Amino acid sequence: EDAPVYAVSSINFFGCMVLPPIIGVLTASKETFRVIFPGILVMALSPIALIVWPTIGGSCLWELWFTLGEVFWGPRAVSWTASLAPVGKEGLFFALTSIRYTLYPIVDAFLGYLNDIYIPNCTDCRDQYGHFCKQAAPFAANDDASGGLYQCASNEEPCESMPLVADAKLCPSTCLECPGWEHKAQGLWWMVLAWSLMAPLFVWLLLPYFRGSRNICSREAQNKDAPISNPSYISVGPESSAGGRRH
Repeated sequence: EDAPVYAVSSINFFGCMVLPPIIGVLTASKETFRVIFPGILVMALSPIALIVWPTIGGSCLWELWFTLGEVFWGPRAVSWTASLAPVGKEGLFFALTSIRYTLYPIVDAFLGYLNDIYIPNCTDCRDQYGHFCKQAAPFAANDDASGGLYQCASNEEPCESMPLVADAKLCPSTCLECPGWEHKAQGLWWMVLAWSLMAPLFVWLLLPYFRGSRNICSREAQNKDAPISNPSYISVGPESSAGGRRH
């Protein structure tokens, strides 16, 4: 409840605002996919941070890790996509390539479903409004002190469903501190890592097509096998640049 969610998320926002111009200058002389592929690979490996360290600190490291990958491949991928667009129809081309964003709500719903399975909400340590029962109040039965026990409570109401505790510090402020709560966060992030690695794998397998080498080879083969439509013009010597010499 007190986790700095927006501060953690801002790592990516600030990184994507400040770093792309710097990375662009440093990698300007590099071939497109020599920048895109390492960036995708670095971003795909970022879930390792939360596998090893599933805490707020791990979340910060994860945000920083995949931001570093994103600022390498993101800008170059956009410029490469623009180079594929037909002349004069760049806007329509980008509109068509943006259709994939319509799938994001489906992906979000699926991830929410997985989150409920692997990292369920600790409702036993929250009040009816969803606040954690993190405050401790001396418990009294029939107006008599009850052996120094404490009743955990939220800012709104006492959490009578929670057992009494002997130490005020035992009232949970996170699900990790909730008695009996179990999670499988590492299992979830192993799945995310496996899915993430599919992206660099497919890019690596399709690199010859992305770079156009396969298309170039096929065109050269077609041109080699094609008959000469006008044999009276053939390229000979330096005059070939002027359209060939007539025989």
